[in-house]
Amino acid sequence: MNKSDAEALLRQGIELYDLGRYQEAIVMFDRALALFPDFSKAYYFKGIALYDLGRYEDAIDAYDHAVAIDPIDTNAWYNKAATLAQMDGLWQEAKAAEASLPPPVSAARAVVARIELTAPEPARAHTFWTTVAPALGWTVEVDGGEWSVETPGLCFSYAAGPASAVFLTVDAPGLRTDAAAHIREAGGTVQGEHPLVFRDPVGTCVLVRV
Repeated sequence: MNKSDAEALLRQGIELYDLGRYQEAIVMFDRALALFPDFSKAYYFKGIALYDLGRYEDAIDAYDHAVAIDPIDTNAWYNKAATLAQMDGLWQEAKAAEASLPPPVSAARAVVARIELTAPEPARAHTFWTTVAPALGWTVEVDGGEWSVETPGLCFSYAAGPASAVFLTVDAPGLRTDAAAHIREAGGTVQGEHPLVFRDPVGTCVLVRV
């Protein structure tokens, strides 16, 4: 694997991107990745080009690869959040259009997804979420010694193990204006406020959708 050749292809791709030749830029980024598959910056810039082509799901996939290689690449995390927010805006437009349609014969049943994450110190996550969940309109429920964070569409909990590198998009209709302050005070890292994007102390990244 020749990283210097891959970096040269990356620069060519960026030059093409700056000229508005997004598809050609993606070809260069892919060629760089063929030479050096762990080139997180190539995935990052590929995500930007895909976004500008309106290929939002492909852009998120590129950002996922970037942060899998470099988990502290805050630019990739932020761009992924912005892409998800753009997709959410399109989803809201679709919902507005759907509202003009006749109601279904029977209401759809709400589906709550349940996932179990892992963290080296689940107790740190418990302390954090006990403080932060109310500021998001969520709750922390305890059942038989086990605890979980309950949100409008997702229930998640933590077990002992390696940190889960996940990015959650969660509804928070009860979001308070001081939520970001609570997150910081509890030991979390706020990466953006509009939309609110943050990371809890054990590494879980969350995009809040209101």
